[in-house]
Amino acid sequence: MAAAPLSTDYRTLVQGIQTTISDTLTTVLGNATEFVAFTNQGNFTVPSFELQDLTRFLTDAFNAYLISHSLDQSGISITVGVDTDPVELSTNATRSNLPYTLGDCANGRNAQGVCDAWLYSDTYKSSFALQSAVAASTNYGDTITRLLASNLTTGKLLFEMPYACRLNGVVGGPANVRIDAAGVNTFCINTLAPLVWDKQCHASPSADENSNCEFVGVEKQGPFWFDSRDGKHFVPYSYLGPAIAQEDSGITRS
Repeated sequence: MAAAPLSTDYRTLVQGIQTTISDTLTTVLGNATEFVAFTNQGNFTVPSFELQDLTRFLTDAFNAYLISHSLDQSGISITVGVDTDPVELSTNATRSNLPYTLGDCANGRNAQGVCDAWLYSDTYKSSFALQSAVAASTNYGDTITRLLASNLTTGKLLFEMPYACRLNGVVGGPANVRIDAAGVNTFCINTLAPLVWDKQCHASPSADENSNCEFVGVEKQGPFWFDSRDGKHFVPYSYLGPAIAQEDSGITRS
């Protein structure tokens, strides 16, 4: 998926959504009958947001849903390297002989918190990436950077939200949106199900009995570890499993 068309399409869509939200709120606040109907659902029972803040909040929620749905429909998933920091892997002197370089991670992260394919989360001490089911060798680092730089979404909405939902047992759609006296809850509106690298599979160089490594904590997704006849092993570009730190693992990005 190219970032530029996605950015253009969503900017147009967001403008329409923002206009609709603003028109709705203006109508509700300016018409007694509409206001009574709206408050019957429990709205306005808590301190109100400024119109601009509420519009931004709802627009962000729409963005999170629309972007995640678009990625899902394009066969792209979120991958998670739990307790793994590619910058630390690239700069730690004891791990200087990695099977392949982790792009520009040795130079740190860019302004959006991305290095090579990964966005690092200080909240979860884990690294997130996008992974194509049909083009495993694709590096989506630039796409992530552009999405975040364009303010179409945030790392929290795109990656941390679905991961938090997964930890709470809510994985994938339908979107969880609730309106009650507490306000608007869009916590699990991102419909992507994060795929977590199995840290037990190939935890040592000799662990070739687990060739068909699969992601953990989700329904069967198919293997992400592929063996060749010449002893080489192929993994997706965003792979951050234990073999990444093994000098003799023989892995290469597929």
